[in-house]
Amino acid sequence: MLKKSLAIDPGIANTGLAYTTPSGLTGFGTIVTKPSETLEERLWSIFYEVRNIVESNDIDCIIIEDFLGKFS
Repeated sequence: MLKKSLAIDPGIANTGLAYTTPSGLTGFGTIVTKPSETLEERLWSIFYEVRNIVESNDIDCIIIEDFLGKFS
């Protein structure tokens, strides 16, 4: 049985997060990257933040929203 989930709404500038347990929403937040950073730096920032959240909160499942936009 899943105990803790992390839902991610991905974005380069702002990545939304929500923490849930079987009893409901337990927290939420946003990872904000700096416009002055390169794409690589922004992606690494997001990776490190998500990894720290998963490790420190004993997350059982990660849910990632689909990207519905288009690249030019």
